Amino acid sequence: MNLKNICILFDVDDTLYDQFSIFEKSYNKVFGDKYKLDLNLLYNKSRYYSEHMFKLVETNEKTIEDLYVYRMKKPFEDFGYHISDDDAILFQKVYAENQNYIAISENMKQVIEFCSSNNIKMGIITNGLFINQWQKIEKLGILNWIGINDIFISESVGLSKPDLNLFKYVEEEMNLSKEYTYYIGDSLNNDVLGVDKIGWNMIWLNKRNLDIDNLDVNPKYIVNSDAEILNIVKEIIAS
Repeated sequence: MNLKNICILFDVDDTLYDQFSIFEKSYNKVFGDKYKLDLNLLYNKSRYYSEHMFKLVETNEKTIEDLYVYRMKKPFEDFGYHISDDDAILFQKVYAENQNYIAISENMKQVIEFCSSNNIKMGIITNGLFINQWQKIEKLGILNWIGINDIFISESVGLSKPDLNLFKYVEEEMNLSKEYTYYIGDSLNNDVLGVDKIGWNMIWLNKRNLDIDNLDVNPKYIVNSDAEILNIVKEIIAS
């Protein structure tokens, strides 16, 4: 394979860093042991509701504060608990403070450094508000490996995952070949379904062991830990 044709694209949240650990730390500070909940399930539900509400924020049908409240209150309600709007906003405040200390996972750092040392083209596609996502990108040190022109944040593009048009836009901007383009991400709704539409190769980081049996998608690779990704990328480059 001609290495010049290969491109590895990355999601940010819960792909390049562990978002759950930030969620868990923030939850414990705000709620302590007040509720008897499975934090993994609460987190999964929060991500689910966040992804769906974000579409309404993008179209100005809801505010970002609406999103912050909804993505915490609704998961609690699913477990039979009620928290106030103030509790949800307090959680978001603590969560945002904890995000100041995020760091790229060691495994993903190795993947990126390996790609960089082999002159593999790389890029970022992430949903979110520009200022929020850009701050994360800077804290993670992504600009050490990936150029500004190869970083695509939904708010600045005006399109969000899993919209096919966002993936088409990136494909055109980076002059990508579908056959040799690989996307690494964790979200079933945003990443797996989006990549399936465009026809790239999906490396699904399925940390939460979600089931896709009822969905008509077929990721090329499914892993449960980012520790598995480096060997996959090495195989891709060696093939």
